[in-house]
Parts: sequence; C-alpha cells; structure tokens
Amino acid sequence: MHRQTAVLLLVTACASISSGCSHYFEARAIAAFTQSLESGDLEQLREITSRDFQENALRRDDANNALRQLSLPKGNSKVLDVEDDGDRKKVMVEVGETKRRVMYVLERDPETRRWVIDDLEVRKKLKHGQTKKTVSEQMDLLLSIQDFLDSWEADARDVRLAAVTPEFGKILSDLPPACMDKLISQAISDLDGKKSMRPQVEGHGDTAIVSIPRNVGDLLITMKLTDGAWKADDVHTQLKRSGEEIPSMRKMAMVMGITNKFIGAYQTADRAQLESLSTERLYHSCLKESDLSTVPLPPTRAADGEMEVQIHSSVAVAPIEDEGEKDLVQRAIVILKSEPEVLNLTLVSKTRQSDRELNGGGTAPFVVDEVSFHNMQNGQQRNLSAVFQSRDLALLFANALAANDLTVIRHVCTQDFNDRVWKHLAEERLQELPMEGIGQGTPEIGLTVFKGSLTEVSVEQGRQLYTFQMIEVGGLLQVDDILFPAIDRPNSLKVTLEAMMPIHFFALGLQSENLSIVQQLSSSDFNRTVWNNCKDFPKLSEDPSQQLNLKIRKLLVTPETAFVHLGTEERGAKVFMKRESGRLVIDDIVLANGKADQVVDLKSQLKVQISHFNNIGSKPVSQFSDASEVQ
Repeated sequence: MHRQTAVLLLVTACASISSGCSHYFEARAIAAFTQSLESGDLEQLREITSRDFQENALRRDDANNALRQLSLPKGNSKVLDVEDDGDRKKVMVEVGETKRRVMYVLERDPETRRWVIDDLEVRKKLKHGQTKKTVSEQMDLLLSIQDFLDSWEADARDVRLAAVTPEFGKILSDLPPACMDKLISQAISDLDGKKSMRPQVEGHGDTAIVSIPRNVGDLLITMKLTDGAWKADDVHTQLKRSGEEIPSMRKMAMVMGITNKFIGAYQTADRAQLESLSTERLYHSCLKESDLSTVPLPPTRAADGEMEVQIHSSVAVAPIEDEGEKDLVQRAIVILKSEPEVLNLTLVSKTRQSDRELNGGGTAPFVVDEVSFHNMQNGQQRNLSAVFQSRDLALLFANALAANDLTVIRHVCTQDFNDRVWKHLAEERLQELPMEGIGQGTPEIGLTVFKGSLTEVSVEQGRQLYTFQMIEVGGLLQVDDILFPAIDRPNSLKVTLEAMMPIHFFALGLQSENLSIVQQLSSSDFNRTVWNNCKDFPKLSEDPSQQLNLKIRKLLVTPETAFVHLGTEERGAKVFMKRESGRLVIDDIVLANGKADQVVDLKSQLKVQISHFNNIGSKPVSQFSDASEVQ
C-alpha cells in the first residue's frame, strides 16, 4: 500500500513541480506533502515529515482543523532555489497563480535516508511588532490552545493547573477547589462544539493573544511560551451579558484568593497573616490591636466562589517624590452577599512604573484596604476601620476637651475644623469660650451611627448630650464637628465657635484697649471708618464687653454673613458680621443696656466721638489676616 502511495506521489511530483532533474528528490518530497495536505491525510503527513514536525504540528488527531486555519497556498509549484547543507536543505518554492513564495526545510530521515519535510515558512507581510513563525511553530501554538481547552474542560485539578504557566498556576492553586472550579466554568462556558471554530491569533515573540468567538461573547486567552511549551498565562472574557465580564482571570483569581485568606485570618485573629494581606493603613488603624471578635464578619460562601468581583482599570496618581515616577493603582471591589448585611471588601494594587516595565507589565499583589458592611434592612453602611476607630477616637477627643489639651484636639480634628476654630486658640482661652457644657465630666460613649464615610458617635458628658461627627480622611477617622441640641441657632459647635470667637476676643480687645486686636477682628469698613482713624484707643462712656459676654440668644449664619444676638432685648448686644478672606469679622454692634428702645450703634457712636475730639490723621495700623495675636 505504501509502495503504491509512493508511486502515486512520484507521478504527482512530476506533474505539479517544475524543477529540473537536479531537484528531483526535493520536488518529490514537497509534492507528497502538498498532496497529503490537500487530501487531509494525516497519517500520510506523518509518514513524510520529520519527528519534530510530527510532535509540534501533527500530534493531535484533529490537527487538520488547525492546518486548514493556516490557509497554506495551493496549486502548482516551481522550485526557485535550493540551499544544500548535507543532510538538510532549504528549498524556495513559488506556488500557484499568485506565485506566493514558500520556504521548505527538508532533512534526511536518519533511518530510511529519505528526504522528509521538517518545516515550512510562508512569506507574508508582518504586522508591527510581530515575529516570523514557521508552520510548525504556528501549529504548535494552535494545538496548544486545543490542549488547554481540553485540560480546562476536565475535572482533574492537577490537569487544569498543568495547562497554565507556573505564575498563573500558583494564583489558581491558592483558591479553594470549589472557588477555582466555579471561576473556570464561568470562563469557558458555551464552548461545547465550538472548538472547531477558527481562533484568531496575534503573536508577538513568546506571547500570543488568542480570540475565540462564542455566542455569549469572545474568549481571550493569553498564551506564553514557557520552557519550550505554550501555556495559558491569563484568560479574559468579553461577555454580552452585562456584569459578567472577566477582564483578567489572573487578577480575579488573585482577588478571590486574597479575599478567602483575609476572611480566614480575620476569623482566627491571625495578625501576621492579616498584616501581609492588608494595607498598612488598615492594619495599623484597626486590625493590629483591636478585639476582632467584637465585630464578627457575616457568614458568606466565599470559599465556593459566591462573590462578585469588580476590577477597575489602572490609573496613574501623583508622582512619587524625588523619583519622578508614578504609582499605577488598580482597585478591586468584592461583594459577598449575606443576611442581613452584605460584606464588601476593597482591595488595591500599587506598582511603580519602573517595576511594571521590568516585570513585563505585571502588577503587585492586591491587598485589602477596607472592609464594609451594608445592612439591607436599614441601609446603614459601616466601615470596619470606622467601627474600631470611632469609640477610641471619641474617648480621646472628649478627654482632650475636658483637659483643654489643644495639641490632641488639633491632631484628631479635620483641617476644616482646625482652620475655622482650633488653630486660632491658645489653651488658656479654650475654657472661656461658649462650649455649651461640652468637655465637662467623664464621657460615656453611646450609640454609633455609620453613614458611609461619615460616622456619628453619641456622647454623654456632665449631663450634656452631644454627637461627634467624624469623617474619613486618608482612611483615618477625624473629628469634623460636634452637634448639640439647640433652638434659634445652629446645632454645630464648629459654626457656633467660628462666630463667637471673634466676638469674645473683640470684647477682650475693648476691655484691654488693645487697638491691634480690635482691628484684626473688624471688617474693612469698620477699620476704614473708625479704627484706622484713631491715634489712641477711644474712650468709651461704658464698657460694652459685658454685653458681648452674655449668653447666645440667637445665631444666624449664611455663607457671607452672621448675626448674633447676645443677652435680651433690654440688656444685650446684636452683632453683625461679614466674611472677609474666609473669616467672620465684626462689621457693627448694637448695644442695649436698660430699655429696648434705648440702643447704641457702636460704630456710629465711635465715628461721632472721633470726629468730635478731632482725633483724625493718625497713621493707620495695618490689619492682620490672622488672629494669632488674640491668643
């Protein structure tokens, strides 16, 4: 039978190869290969090709599917040139009417001494960045894709892991078995009967991107040449059903594995493991020393892969100081459904640009940056860091208020609270302010309410009930305000003190006849019409500082103005304020000291007094933008 086939192929060689007698044996080998290729005779192809070609290009029984995908040129051939190197020859052939050129590599079989095909290369124009690949190399890749799909459709865990690169395999092996099975099933769904379809391959050196069309969306496989064999290095899916895409199975598996490890370490209070799986902020702010058993995680099916993972694209953040580099940051959100709370984990991965380039585009491992609980019944959201930080922060802040410790107060408050209140104070002045009884007595922590990044802690101290408002700044809780019961005025201590501090220190300036202080706390109009025209501090018929230190009756604050009524209609003061350069300053004061209809407009009275005593012409005293001298 083989002899008859050889005779037939010899006849075909004479008919289809134009070569001349000197290239007879080369032409016969090429003709036999071409005839077997066109007829799809895989067994005959194995007879007339080298062992290496058989292992790379013909090792699977369905290799014909891949051969057809290569669309090798057909038609009569003409030998153009032969490079003879003993037992190895390179034969350049021109094929068909289009005269496409094919380079055949022939070698002499060591046993039969016949010339067999060892490889061939079809000359074509390459895309930018692509490298030349012979038919043997292309077939090896195409068959490796089929090998990978077969392995992942198998149930054996070790078979699945053997089909991927060691790096990808390590990430997958860290997953619980059920979790890995679910992820793989999701990735290769709807492939039954589809493997005969032609995958689209874009190869660049040792890496190739394979696209396999499916009814539900394309499957993308990143193949990598590892130790001479093609292995899957990542899998991506582009599904038509919204919300089911897998942008990178490698990253998703990493996130799912870290999520399972973190939950296990949290439940066993494994501090060393938690430190390796968490950001420095999360670990040191709440995991390092807190009693984790007081805030148990809700039961989930994370080990079974029952989780939703969202991975956001890399973004560049501010340059790293002194290095001119950038951090490439990726963020992953993991949603674990439970009753009545849904558990959310936020993970981040930060990689320096130079490290990413050095590692061929790889990124650093993900670590947990926050854990949050979302109650489906009442809508409340708690962040784990806020849960552990809020009580300790409330006690620290309340005790600092009781001790008039401005150093601690400024340290635990937001920049806004400091800018509007605390940075303008000295410790000896703190107790003089209208603190509404806050900071007196031993604090007792009550109910804590979580509203995402806002946390409210109820405190009882010295029979006074109030609420600390805390917000997350850079992942750490800071006190942003104190709320208290109030009528006809804001219930915010920040708003109250911002308005009352200028009044309080203005009264001290009047009492001590300190022109510099009252200038700092007065509006530009008050300074222009009164204070800048004074050589000496004007003599007042009655000290208004007493009315300015009475209790608040009414306080109205707008973005640009404030009105404060102190005392009563018969005896008190009405202070009109403006916001200049971001601060509230006094524009006028109306004083009452006896009857409601007998009032004095302080600014008007001072203008008349200055004019009467001819006290004009003094060098104006410059107005400061900061009230630090009031301290």
